Order: sequence, then structure tokens, then C-alpha cells
Amino acid sequence: MKILLITLILIMSGRLYAQFDNFYFGVDFGLIRDINQVVSNDNDYFSCWNNCWSDQDGFFSRNGSFSLFAGFEISDNMIFEINFVRQTENVSIQYLLPLNVVSGGGISGSGIRFSNTLLKWTAGVGRKISIGNELNYIPFFQLSTIYTDNLSSGIFFTEGPNSSFRHNFSMRYFNENQIFLGFKNTLQWKPSSRWSINLQLGYAQGLSKIYEIHQEIQFFDDPENISKGHTISRLSHIFASLGTSYIFKKN
Repeated sequence: MKILLITLILIMSGRLYAQFDNFYFGVDFGLIRDINQVVSNDNDYFSCWNNCWSDQDGFFSRNGSFSLFAGFEISDNMIFEINFVRQTENVSIQYLLPLNVVSGGGISGSGIRFSNTLLKWTAGVGRKISIGNELNYIPFFQLSTIYTDNLSSGIFFTEGPNSSFRHNFSMRYFNENQIFLGFKNTLQWKPSSRWSINLQLGYAQGLSKIYEIHQEIQFFDDPENISKGHTISRLSHIFASLGTSYIFKKN
């Protein structure tokens, strides 16, 4: 029985090795943008995520990503890959009131913004499709997990200039672990048999709610008229990156 088992293992190992073509490792750098669910944004007072995205101060440190990856290819052009990604979670609880609604004139805006460094592990499977001379297109299906050390939930309020309005906000965390389903499209150019240049674009959809933010603007001269903002985050995001990989051939 032992001899038969060892023989079967050797046969299976030999078949797997016969299918194995090459393996590779690489790095890339890119940008990530969070895609949150905006439930309400009365009067567009709470749309600071657009302003924050275009803000030049610390842009790459807040929106940049760094990735290490490794994978292997088998003989039918199927590719299996794992990624380790360092990215940033940006939390924005801010408001911006236009000139025509602020008593005393001027534009008023405030709130808080903070970020956390996140580490994401991803496993993916794809298929290499040749589209030209040393040019390949590789669509990947990906499963990812991430952990964030969340801050404590809280309820806060701040009063505006001249005590003309009040900004109330609350933030609630639901969990610290997240699972993503997503895809990645890789356009690969191979200037040599050992090196490749990779342009990548993808999306990751979080499967559960991580946190939600409620905001209110209440003017003291019209206390019954309350503008509300409500945002839900699943840490879903789009990403784009450019990098390189080194290929190890079997032979």
C-alpha cells in the first residue's frame, strides 16, 4: 500500500511539473481611490471626498499604493498569483457651506480627516491572451482580505463661526476585517524573455459594511431645516498601477 501511494504521488507530481511553465515575482506602484456608498448628501454640503481627492497636499501618501506579487503559469496559459498591497484608508468627515448660506459672508468648512495604513492580501487566477508581438492581456479574478485597526465610534458636534450653525456628526464601526471580490486587468509587454512591464487596472468590492458616517448641518435661525449627509464604507476601491516583473523559466 505504501509503495502504491508513493508511486501515485510521484506520478501526480510529475504531471504537475510537466504542466508548469514558469514563475515570476514583481513590484508595482499605483493609485487607489475609495468608492463609498453615498446614501444622502443634502445640498451637496458633504461632498468633500471630491475636494480631498483633488487635494495636492500629500496626494500620493494618501492615495498611493505599493504592491509585491508572485505567480506561476502553467502550460495552458492559466496564471495563479498572490499579491501583498500596502494602501491607505482615508476617512473624511467634513462639510463645506457655500457663500450664499453662511451668515456674515465667506465660505465656511470644517470637520476632521484621518487615514490608516492597510495591508491587503490577494489571491487571483487569470488567463494570458496574446494580442500582439510580445504583448499580452491578462484578466484576473481576485479574492482579497484586509484588516484595519479601527478607531472607536463616537458622536460629536461643533458650532460654526458666529454661532450661526451647528455641525453634528457620528461615526460607527461595525468590524475590522473585510473580504473583497474583484478583478484586475493586466496589459503586459515583454521586452525580453526574462522581464515584463505591467500596466494594471482593477476594482475590489467589499462584501460587508466597515463603517458609516452621519452628518447634520443645523442653522440656529431655522432649526427645523436640517441638512443631512450619510456615507457607508465597505472599503471598495478602484486601482491603477504600473510595475515590472522578473520571470524564471523552468528550463
